[in-house]
This record gives sequence, C-alpha cells and structure tokens, in this order.
Amino acid sequence: MVDDSCGLNGSFEQAVEKSHAARTKGNTLLAHVVICVGVCFALSLSLSSPLLGQTSRGTVLGHVTDRTGSTVSGATVTLRNVNTDVAETFTTNITGDFVFVNVVPGIYELQFQAQGFKTVHSSGLNVEVEQTLRQDVRLDPGNVTESITVTDQTQMLQTEDAEIGGVVPQQLIDALPLNGRDFTSLIAINAGVGQPVGGDQAGSAASSGLFALHGLNDTYRSTSSNGARVDSLNYLIDGVLDIDYFWSKPTNFPSEFSIQEFKLESGLYTADYGFGTTQVNVAIKSGTNQIHGNLYDFIRNAAFQPEDPRVNALNAMNGTDLPSKAEFVQNQFGFSLGGPLVIPKLYDGRNRSFWFFNYEGARRNQGNGTQFLQVPTTAERGGNFSDWPALIYDPATTGSVAPTTNDPSGRTAFPNDTIPTARFDPAAVNFLKYLPLANVPCTLPCLNYQATTVIKFKSNVETFRVDQHLGPHDQLFFTGNLTLFDQQIPDPISVDGFVNKEFDQLYGLEWQHLRGSNKVNQLRFGYNRENFSNGGVSSNGPNLSGLAGLQNTTSFPAFFNLPATTFGQSYSGMGTYSQGWNQKHNIYQISDNFKMILGKHTLSVGAEVRRALLSSNSGILQNGALTFNGAYTASDPANAQGAIGPNFGNPLADFLLGGYTTILPVLPEPFFYWNMRGLPMGYFVQDDFRAT
Repeated sequence: MVDDSCGLNGSFEQAVEKSHAARTKGNTLLAHVVICVGVCFALSLSLSSPLLGQTSRGTVLGHVTDRTGSTVSGATVTLRNVNTDVAETFTTNITGDFVFVNVVPGIYELQFQAQGFKTVHSSGLNVEVEQTLRQDVRLDPGNVTESITVTDQTQMLQTEDAEIGGVVPQQLIDALPLNGRDFTSLIAINAGVGQPVGGDQAGSAASSGLFALHGLNDTYRSTSSNGARVDSLNYLIDGVLDIDYFWSKPTNFPSEFSIQEFKLESGLYTADYGFGTTQVNVAIKSGTNQIHGNLYDFIRNAAFQPEDPRVNALNAMNGTDLPSKAEFVQNQFGFSLGGPLVIPKLYDGRNRSFWFFNYEGARRNQGNGTQFLQVPTTAERGGNFSDWPALIYDPATTGSVAPTTNDPSGRTAFPNDTIPTARFDPAAVNFLKYLPLANVPCTLPCLNYQATTVIKFKSNVETFRVDQHLGPHDQLFFTGNLTLFDQQIPDPISVDGFVNKEFDQLYGLEWQHLRGSNKVNQLRFGYNRENFSNGGVSSNGPNLSGLAGLQNTTSFPAFFNLPATTFGQSYSGMGTYSQGWNQKHNIYQISDNFKMILGKHTLSVGAEVRRALLSSNSGILQNGALTFNGAYTASDPANAQGAIGPNFGNPLADFLLGGYTTILPVLPEPFFYWNMRGLPMGYFVQDDFRAT
C-alpha cells in the first residue's frame, strides 16, 4: 500500500491589544494565504460552500475484488454501528474502492453486496480516534441471499498513512492507577513525550493553585512532544479547542468515565490540524440503544496509613499531643448514564437519538501539619516588653544623653520597658487584631503559638453529549463540559489565607451532511471559556488597609488586604504585597471540512476561524510593604537590622510606635493588565491518493 498525500496548510493570525495593534506580514505566508483563499473560494462555488475541521473520528476504507482479483464496481457496502444500529452505505467506484469518513469511534460491522456474488459480513471492526482502518474483501460467485461471515479480520498494523501517534483506549484509562484519575497523565506514555521544568506546573496542582488548578492531580506536569515547546500542544474535545492561551494547558477535564478514548498525534497527521505541532484528541462517549451507566467512588484516607512513630516518641518525651499523622480525606465520586432518547407514548429515539451524561465530584481535606509561630504576647500588645531580653529605647530621646559604645544614639530606655499607650500608632493597634493570641507558654524569643490548618479542595465536573441522526444523510451532535474548582488554603494568620477558583466551560455543535456516497461536509461551532482567580481571603471584601487607618490604599477590591508587614527577630509577619491573579478567556471557533472521494483520491478542503478574547490582571506589589527590624527602639540602630541582642530593640515595639524601617508604596494600577483580541485563521487543501 502506498499513500501519497499532498497538502497545503496556511495560517494567519491577527492580535490586537488594548491600545496597540501589530501586524506582521511575510511574503511566503502571504502567498500561502492567497493560494488557500483562492482555492477555498473556487471549490466553494462547486462543492456547496466548504469552510479546517479537526475531528475525533476515524476512517474505514477498502478494496472489493472477485475471486480472480478483478475489481468489483457498483457493490453496495454498508457500515453499521453495533451499539446504535446507525448505518451508512457506499457504492464502490470503478476501481472497486470504498471509503467511509468521519466515523464515530466504536465497534462496527461491514456488509458487502453485489449482483451475482454472495453477501459478505465482516464484524468486530474497532474504529479508533483519527484511525484509518482498511478492510479489503473478496467476493465469491453465488446468490446475493447466500452469505459469508468474516470475524476479527481487520488489520492490526496502520498502513494507510504515515501518521505518528498512539490511541489510549478507555480500558487502559480505567485500568491504570492514575493520580486524581486524570487522563492527561497518560500522555506521558507516548513515545517522544517529555515533561520539562517550569511553566504552569509550578503552581497548578490541588495543593498549590498558584497559576491554575488541575483537579486532584498533585503530580501534573506540562507536556512537550518531540522536543517542541509545551505551548505546541493542541488539546481538542470532540474537535473543539480546549486550551488555555495563557499557559498552554487544557482547561476542561472530562472524567475518565466520560472518555471513549483519546489519541496523541505527534507528526505527519492530516492537514486539517493546522494549529500546534502535536494534537491531543479526546472523544467523548455517545449513548447507545441500551441504557448503560456506572456509579463509583475512589477513596484515599489517612485512616489507611500507619501512624508516625517519630511523632509518637516526641509526644511521649515532651508531653505533647501532636497528631501522629496529618489529616487526609479524599473522595472522587460520580456516575455516568447514557442510552436512547425515549419518551413513552411520545417519542422512540432508538437508532436515531442518543444521550450521555457524566457527573464527577471531588472533595479533599488535607492537613497542612502543625505550624509554630512567634506572635505578640498579651503584655506586649499592651506595650510591656519586660519579658524581652533587651531594653526598649525611646526614639524621642535620641541625643539626650552622651553616646556610649552600647548606646551610640544617646537614647534612654522606656521606664519598665513599657511604651505608654498614648504613644501607640492607631494603625498598629488595628493591625494587632489580625495576629492570633499566643497559646504556648514559653520564654521569649520562642514559638509561642501553634495551629493546624487544613487545605480544602472541591470540584464538580459535568460532561454530556447528545447525538441525533436526522436521516441517512444528516447527523448532529452537541457536546459540553463544565468544570468548577474551588480551593481554600487557610493560614494560621487568618488574613494570609488564599482562595483559588476556576470555572471553565466548553461546548460544541457539529452537523455532518452526506451528498451521495462520496461527498461529506462537516460543519462545527465551538466555544471555550476559562475564568480563573487566585487571591486572598479578603479579596473583594472589606478594605483591610483602609480600615486599619492607612492612606493611599489600592482602589481595586480584588486586591484588598493588609500590606506585607515583616518583623525581624523571629516574629511572624502578616499581610501580602501580592494579592490576586485573575485571567479570563473566551474562544469562539467555527470550522468546516469538505471531503470528496474521486476514484483513488480523497480530496479534503476546509478552514477554521477562531475569535480569542483574553483578559488578565495581577495584584503583584499592589498592597505595598512595611518592614520593622528593631532599629527604631534600639540603642544601636545601625547594628540592629533584625538581630536579637541587648542593644537592638524590638521590631514589635517599633511597630507600635509607627517606626518602620522600609516602606514599599502601593501601586496605583495593577502590576500588569492585559486585554487582548486575536483572530487566528487557517485554511487547507489535501489530496490523499491510494496507489493500490
């Protein structure tokens, strides 16, 4: 078998920013675009307006001969889906060839009928995503009512094209122990796939969520194929783009039980895949003539783990009661159901109308361990620092006494190491409300506060598909996926907790129309939306900085919090100067793919247009920062610098007096703000020629 494929694939992209437009033209690219547009326009006049159309479907083809090896033209070939009983026919041409394109993955039967020959039935054909399956047949003389059945005789070796890639079937997805039951983990089992350092995996697992969320998969890594950049992967769900233009990662994560199979195509694939160097093509399950479903719950729990003997030994030694194992409770549960659309006494959709739905929820409570902090004591909150191993000097007395080696500033100490409350800075008093009270008795400096926090993660994912066969020439399907992630990351200092949320949606509508047995047009509309936010627990709440009495605070509610307040000498700080990250995208997609079988040629022509609307803003450096290191109440300010010593004061005393060491002002605008628009377009023409 020899396959000679020639294709023309051009792309043009226009991106417009908020206040700037840039356009780059290349002579070669422009020439390709002109040629493609011209060819598409000319063919559209005669081929019913074909508009690139990636697809999650396959192809079945073959050659029909008689006992002498002569071709049999005019034979009727019927391809029937075993699960839905939907069938389509093809009449072999003068070369005895037949081709079925855009075949939904599944199990099929072939029937061959020709006048003067026995009927041949071939069963057990497993059509996979983007697979070209060949089934040649030889007809024996006889009556058409006589039949011969051939079972499991389909080829195992792909010989119809030179495409590089591999299909991961549902059975393999279900059988392997996947972290978080995440199908993208299986991309790594393909040849040539690597997982480079950096990118969005720096913060996309369920335990971090800095840039994105990726379900319960703590080991998610961005993928590179054949040495290409990670942004060269193009993720598709039922032919609809599923990509995050910011981090080049998938945005929607259908459950493993909603996936029929998926395929990674890393080279020499057809011309209709015009975007990306590697394609990850996911096919969602369809309903069948029988009701099928499942119910499941995957459990991980600390109860199944042994206690830590080291913690038990320390508890016995120190008289403490620390937990011998961190809290961990995880459930990943759901159900799937599908079948024919039947409304008793009103509509019987068997063989015509099918539906499938899957819901998957996930809940995780993960202990973050016991954390120990140094916080102000009750006495220190009242200005009494007599428990601190250093005198507290009054900065207002600078130069009032003769300088000495230990007192180069010439200051005098506060009487009884106590700062009068009348000298307190009002903002500092308000800040103290957000620092927890000490709960561990000890001699300062020491870790006098302990707390255990629990990271909470939940997700809800819904996946559905509806198929409607309007007749022998028209088929429709509508597919969708909704993904909701919610993550709570508390902190012993309440205002330092974070909340990460993501809500993604994907929808696709496809219409396939057959014209005779040798022409098929596939029109698809797609929509992909991502809405991800990462911010503090105070985001979009009260302006804590303003309530504390600070001036010139941020005017953006998403960034509301206290400034990053840092204390030296082991005291725990609070607040943050980076408050929030938000990104949204809306991607609209329309594509059309027209195929015509002419003898040994399969001609494909099509186009795809995407409209990308992207926006993002970041609160990095948005809230400013304050630093206190003890120099303001030290007798030796030059050498204090946050160290503990008899002449180095106390940073909390500096704080109460309003004597900061350094200050970082609030930015008047977000650190960066993107508002971009793009219009990627692609056109292609391809001719597949089968020499034999």
